[in-house]
Amino acid sequence: SSIYLYILFKNQQIFYFDAPYKIDNSFIFNLSSYIPCVLLVLIIPIIFVNIRIIKQSFWNKFSKGLFVINTMTYLIILSLFGYWGLFNIL
Repeated sequence: SSIYLYILFKNQQIFYFDAPYKIDNSFIFNLSSYIPCVLLVLIIPIIFVNIRIIKQSFWNKFSKGLFVINTMTYLIILSLFGYWGLFNIL
């Protein structure tokens, strides 16, 4: 998702067109335009795994904290994707 954020910041014209934004002769870019939808689907299992790991005792506090921060970052990125209207693929 960080690669897609880099693409969004580098190509600001993406925000003025419908999602998913397509560029001719750029397979990687066109494929990366579906990252917001994939992340939206995957966030639910990530949250359940996060809750499960917090309850388990064999992970140390640093690893648990890092995973929680990672999940919170995904939630922030998803809210930004929603604000920018990148879920309008239909």
